[in-house]
Amino acid sequence: MGIGTNIPIYNIRQERNENPAAFYERLCNTCKRYTDLDPEAINGKWVLIPLFIGQSYEDIRKKLQKLEGASGKNIEELLEIAMKVYDRRDDEERKKGARVLAMALREGYEE
Repeated sequence: MGIGTNIPIYNIRQERNENPAAFYERLCNTCKRYTDLDPEAINGKWVLIPLFIGQSYEDIRKKLQKLEGASGKNIEELLEIAMKVYDRRDDEERKKGARVLAMALREGYEE
């Protein structure tokens, strides 16, 4: 795994609306393409787990970084936590939208 071949793996970032499992799969595919690491092997996971944590979207990254022993956890546990944050984000956006709509309606009635 030479430095010239593994650079693309460090440039991958999770998109805001990208499912964490899809992001991890993209990370694994890039690893297979540009390195000699096997993402399914222990050594490959040791490399990919810190990358997954560090290159996840901001809210997911913060949650994963707060976990004690996060880089020692298996990817299934991390994906489960990441999915909860990802799903909760949609709920929070709906609530925020409802609050904005309620305030707009309230202002309309006060005029």
